[in-house]
Amino acid sequence: MVESPREIVGPMDTLRRLLNKVMRPNPRKCEETRALMSDYVEGELDADGCKHVERHVRFCHRCHTVLGNLRSTVGRLRGLRDVAPVGEDPDTVASRIAQGWRERA
Repeated sequence: MVESPREIVGPMDTLRRLLNKVMRPNPRKCEETRALMSDYVEGELDADGCKHVERHVRFCHRCHTVLGNLRSTVGRLRGLRDVAPVGEDPDTVASRIAQGWRERA
């Protein structure tokens, strides 16, 4: 009788199940961490807050991705500061912003 793949359980399967259980996202911790991320990216977070964010994103893939996206977005927004002089037509500004995003992509 040949065992199906589901019936074969090795040490790596046991370890993977244990890690999945231990590393399961905790929505409350994620929410707390995400509330600190903007200040973290802007460099306005105290040392304890920085440690909290860094520790959490080291183990939480979702929050790690959110932080990376936030850094990217803030970086791109900083690059747009000089794009729209006062009094310029909003449609022209929107076109230039869209062109800048296409060039960076």
